[in-house]
Amino acid sequence: MLPYLIEEPVSSTWWNIPQTIYPDRKDVEFDKSNWDVQPKQPLFKSKAIIINVPSVVSSGETMMGIIDHYNLATTVGEPTAGCNGNINTINLPCGYNAWFTGMKVLKHDGSQLYIKGFQPDHPVNKTIQAIREGRDEYLEKALEIAKRE
Repeated sequence: MLPYLIEEPVSSTWWNIPQTIYPDRKDVEFDKSNWDVQPKQPLFKSKAIIINVPSVVSSGETMMGIIDHYNLATTVGEPTAGCNGNINTINLPCGYNAWFTGMKVLKHDGSQLYIKGFQPDHPVNKTIQAIREGRDEYLEKALEIAKRE
């Protein structure tokens, strides 16, 4: 979807992979990488509205970072999870595993991504009442905005 929202190439924020070779995390350096996204045709010329949910992680956070930084869409819903980066796993006794990210990922402006995520332009909290009634409050808000703009 993202390539159809842009007229010029865009880039994700940098993913910083720590290269630790000294004890006590002294003199840590980072290998950096990111994604470049090229535009595709046909260009979507209407107002784009994206629904965010707390389960947006990883590549979804990367896409939201691009959407947020380049102002490509209006967002509706709840904050994203604030979790991006590759997964490192530690195998623990009794079959347990611990997972954590192996990257330092910041927003395009250098601010914190982890735990904070991306806040929607139009916050919506799902309610049990709406679920009982078979209503999608995220979609209702998105449609309300689309009709207004």
